[in-house]
Amino acid sequence: MTTSAPRPNAPSFPGLVSVGMPVRNGGATLARALESILTQTHTDIEVVVSDNCSTDDTADVISAFAHDPRVRTFRQERTLTGVQHFRFVLEQARGEFFMWAAHDDWRSPNFIEVLLAALQRHPEAVLAFSEARSCPMANLEFAFPVEPFLCDVDTSGLSLLARLRKLAQRGCTHIYGLIRRDSLLRYPWYSPRLSPDRPLLNWLAAQGPFITEGAARFLYFNPGKSAEQSAVENFGEGLGRLAREECVWRSACAVSRATWARRRTWVPALLVFVLLYVWEARGLRNAIYPWMPNWARRLWRALKYSRYPGRTNRGGARTPGR
Repeated sequence: MTTSAPRPNAPSFPGLVSVGMPVRNGGATLARALESILTQTHTDIEVVVSDNCSTDDTADVISAFAHDPRVRTFRQERTLTGVQHFRFVLEQARGEFFMWAAHDDWRSPNFIEVLLAALQRHPEAVLAFSEARSCPMANLEFAFPVEPFLCDVDTSGLSLLARLRKLAQRGCTHIYGLIRRDSLLRYPWYSPRLSPDRPLLNWLAAQGPFITEGAARFLYFNPGKSAEQSAVENFGEGLGRLAREECVWRSACAVSRATWARRRTWVPALLVFVLLYVWEARGLRNAIYPWMPNWARRLWRALKYSRYPGRTNRGGARTPGR
């Protein structure tokens, strides 16, 4: 099946959980990932599997699961970027709740059941996630705990600013948690080449709290790719000079837009933009300095060193005139 027109306003089926699995050349681990979804204790699910022009045996693995009526398969006619592919599987989803799944991750059989119950108990929450572990090799010969993953993203009971501050600079593994689909539908889909999932997570955080449940488990396979490798795979090009700053800027834009949509007043929207940008950049200096032209940077350094006689610059030489 090829791509179809996006359906961002598709009717929602209450209680149904849609799982979107964008795949590119994931044949080696795809079967195991699909089995961990299809053997969930919560059975009211649909699995949207999209093959992004794979050149390995991904298509054969997908066809082996096509007999399951819960599985809907697509094959792209042209290669999509990572963000476009994640968006595509979301737009095909029909459930009230949605979850992205990678082709090489694993979930405990009760993963969806536990997180769905948590969201139903907490109607104000927009995302639920579980205990998470990281594994460098894509095999299931593991025993919990593997390498612990720092993923304390529970923000229940916190104000908007407190939620954003806690989540600033956290990892993005909880992008694979269970999410209320209506919270995703109006996302503007920013596409920074570094950490494109961060603006999306901040968009969700501006809409409501995240909750964490320890009764389920998630295993994240970490192949150890560099940020540059990930950018090339997902976007076809590497990172630019201001890649990190673009991600931070887009994250602040996402939060500001979500805040404006909820409150329709510009002061809170502007406030959360400035604060999140500074928090994500780890300080005001880091927020401003990378955007400066070269002449302004030289002036900045000259003024800085003039205040501290005898201090050397990064190259080890003394500041001129000292």
